[in-house]
Amino acid sequence: MATTVYCTSGTVVVGSYTRVLMLAAVATTVPLIVTVLSPRIRGSSPGLLYSSACLAGMPASYATDCVPINAIARAMCGLVSITWRGRRYVFDTMLWRRVPQNDVAATPVLPFAMVATAAPRVSALRLLVMPSRGQWRRVWLAVGATYVAFWLLGNVAYLSLIQANLDNDYYWAGFNSTGMHAYLANPFSHELLWSSDDFSIVLDSPAYGDDHQLYNGSDTSIIWGATDARRYLFKTPQSLLMAVVSLRTLDPCYLPWVATQYCWLDFNRIWEMANSRRRQERCADVTANGAVYLEAPLRNVNDWGAWKSCWGSIFEVGIALHLTQSAAGAKWLASVPAATSLLDEIAYWKAMGLTKFVTQWQNFKTVAYANTFSVTNVLGVTYALTLANTAGSLHPTQQTSMRIYWTLASDLWAVGGNASIVAGMSLVRGSGNYALVNTSSKSLLFYNLTLAKPLRNGLESYRATVGPFNSVDLVYVSAPPVVSAYYRHLTEALTTLLVSNHTAQSAYYELAIPSSIFPAPSVLVNDVSVAVVGGHVHCGNDNAAYPASVALYKYFGADALCYKNFAEQIWPTVHEMVVALASFKWSHGLNSADYGAICHLNDASTDACTATYINLASFLETFNQVFDEPEPAAQAVAALGAVNDVVIEVTQYVVYKSSSSSELFRMPLFPETDRPWAFYGWCYVYEWVLGSREVVSFRGDVGTVNVLSQYVATPNLTPDPAEVPRSLAAFCKYAVQYVTVVLIAVGAGVAANTIARGEGVEGLHLIYINRLVGLVWVGRSLLLLRSITALFLLNTSTLALVQVGHVTKLEEPPLPWYKTILAAAEVTWLVYVLNDVGSCVTLQYTSSYASKSSNLAWALAIAWTWVQPQRHQCTVERRCVNVNVDAGLICTGGNVTIGSTSRLQLAVGGVIACVIVCYTVERWREPKKAAVELSALCLSAQSIYLLHLDKWRHGNAYFLDTTSAIFAGVLAFEWHDTWLIFDIKTWRAYSRPTSKELLPPRFARAIPFEHI
Repeated sequence: MATTVYCTSGTVVVGSYTRVLMLAAVATTVPLIVTVLSPRIRGSSPGLLYSSACLAGMPASYATDCVPINAIARAMCGLVSITWRGRRYVFDTMLWRRVPQNDVAATPVLPFAMVATAAPRVSALRLLVMPSRGQWRRVWLAVGATYVAFWLLGNVAYLSLIQANLDNDYYWAGFNSTGMHAYLANPFSHELLWSSDDFSIVLDSPAYGDDHQLYNGSDTSIIWGATDARRYLFKTPQSLLMAVVSLRTLDPCYLPWVATQYCWLDFNRIWEMANSRRRQERCADVTANGAVYLEAPLRNVNDWGAWKSCWGSIFEVGIALHLTQSAAGAKWLASVPAATSLLDEIAYWKAMGLTKFVTQWQNFKTVAYANTFSVTNVLGVTYALTLANTAGSLHPTQQTSMRIYWTLASDLWAVGGNASIVAGMSLVRGSGNYALVNTSSKSLLFYNLTLAKPLRNGLESYRATVGPFNSVDLVYVSAPPVVSAYYRHLTEALTTLLVSNHTAQSAYYELAIPSSIFPAPSVLVNDVSVAVVGGHVHCGNDNAAYPASVALYKYFGADALCYKNFAEQIWPTVHEMVVALASFKWSHGLNSADYGAICHLNDASTDACTATYINLASFLETFNQVFDEPEPAAQAVAALGAVNDVVIEVTQYVVYKSSSSSELFRMPLFPETDRPWAFYGWCYVYEWVLGSREVVSFRGDVGTVNVLSQYVATPNLTPDPAEVPRSLAAFCKYAVQYVTVVLIAVGAGVAANTIARGEGVEGLHLIYINRLVGLVWVGRSLLLLRSITALFLLNTSTLALVQVGHVTKLEEPPLPWYKTILAAAEVTWLVYVLNDVGSCVTLQYTSSYASKSSNLAWALAIAWTWVQPQRHQCTVERRCVNVNVDAGLICTGGNVTIGSTSRLQLAVGGVIACVIVCYTVERWREPKKAAVELSALCLSAQSIYLLHLDKWRHGNAYFLDTTSAIFAGVLAFEWHDTWLIFDIKTWRAYSRPTSKELLPPRFARAIPFEHI
């Protein structure tokens, strides 16, 4: 029988393929039908400058003089009439050159009409001279054909190599979600643990290798510390600016749920609010913390209507009623809602002596946490990628911290509820109706069942040690910087060893470690009269008695509830065991007796336990270049001192056979009387630094206990491929593919025509195929885009994942020489575009400087890329925005700059400089170069200036071979003594008669200029 049923309930169709086909068919057939049925009007047509689109949309009367009389019509046709040095010209924006006005007016044609053309006679002397140049023509033809072949191969090769870079909008070859995204996220998460400062890292350093998982599959994960949200919330106190901004975005109904104990109502500390006299005295230590003043959030309420609807009536009873009994109180109440600017508010806080805003640890709400890092591409565009994502929630019925202090929300509930024992009373200590005059906070906790009555003797022991319930501050304790720096140094040294030493890596992965460890300190293991009855410091003796020699109960934690019967344990990794034993060696010394002693404190140890530690110690000894250095040894001693200064303690509720009462057992992580326990202390510190445990200081009216929390497994997520942007890269990829296909197609046509025409082709023109074909058949925009993709490649880092045994690392090799040469060659498309755009200014100098400028730009691009390749930049800089003050964090962790915008700008500037310099030099060398005076109306400026037409002059007439005509966008075929001509630039077809005169063979097969 199937245990699962999969159903479909319907389908939503938002598009119709049939409809698309129908609309496409209508759009195609209607114009064809109209064209066939329309009467054909024969007669003279305007000149060759007009495109078919212009003629289709322009009244015939506008084109009677070949150039439209109407200025708007001329502009729409791309024709601009100008006068230059006494002559009238038409500037054709399609051909990008000036055309004499008389040439325009003299070239009306009949569509496919036979127009007789007079051709000069050929003298016998000229016929005898021409064959003498045939050998050179064949040489140039061979050179040109070879150039075309390599040009086609280069186009195909570039398309192949650029594909990987155009898979994403970072233009980062090899970047994907399960590989590079996950790999980058994990070093960021670790680096953010080590320090709260901003700093830069080199990602291809072996220190940032990852031995926890491979990145060559589809099941990789992003991992971060389980306590990261609270760590970042408390590690760096909010600046006054961020505090005020956070308070002004706080949901007014959420205000009493902010985890803080208020000491005073106002900044002037006139009205006290602490719920015990001793706690009010302790408030003197935190006067600079804005979170202990209720005025701080009240002054910044963003919606008083919402506040009044949620808490207004209770606030009136619990606080405002007492204030209205005095003029000062009434004045203060009236001043609170007064709006101030952000800067004025910050200035006011500073004037009141406030310097920070720090809330307290709690577990009645899960802190939402969203962290990202960004990647900046060569265009300077930044995209965010996920580092961590944890949903937040408020769960006041699933928590333990409300026993310690139950928040202002509960205080307001107590005085506002009709059934409460303090209903209608005041929360202001100076009030004659103060709620806690004759009622203790513990009574209130009993009343709403936050505490069970009668109080267990374990919790009585807690109260005697720390102080009364509901009056204890929970202060988050961050790892000292020296401890974080020590673990960072040791972790990076170990990773570098594994990457660089294959022998060490093999030995490392052969180390056998236990799957779990259940440690207990010697004082409990060796005392058979003691049993543990609870581990959660909030819960007291809530579990059955169990021998301490077997295991301890789980410590307190953000996710830990009372009455949970679980043993405290360590889930070791090889990395943790190596680091902990090395730390133990440096801080306490290591001898052969320690191995058995350490195993003795773990009831779950096997017979192979001692051998495990011997092998670990052997590994440390074998690779002593890392583990015998004086620097980490000194750091270990300093780290130990810092931890001891914090006085972190392990706590359990224990009961002795000699007594029926349980008590709170406390022991520091590194007691002087328990040497083997120090190894487990280092394991605990390792997990604390990496975010799997946390330390909270319980500060009450009686004393302070700094408690270590239970272990929390690291959360993880699978990277989302949808986060990787691909839209612009896809457009660029399709553009490059289109350009390549067009160039190959035209190149194939050129090759076929060359073979068919033989020596009737000007071989020298073939070396201009890329320049002319690209500009005419593809267009400037797409050529510009193609050159930009080459600049992307040259100015984007080559960071790539490399697997070294079981370790994955990044490498940043130089761009391979063949990629550099090909990409630099593709940059010359930009030169071609600039040459073309500037040809209306450079005129006859175009032919002499254009090739030089492109070759110079190519050479400089190659040299620059080889000498100074693009390097990545990575900065770690945490910036967070609080959500509802302490309900969540939205953070950014840093940035990886994979491409350089400045390099891109410099490259473009260099190309422009090459064009300008080469033109200037040519202009200086030949200041009075003869102008080119040709009147072919089908040839663009580049065709006029670059084609060597002086060799194709016969008498007073110029000719153009059909292969070169293809470059220029003119397709010409001979058919029954007729030239059939199609101009792709204007999308017009017409016919001309072939010449009846006797011409040399290569001229006879060429197109007279007067036909085009």
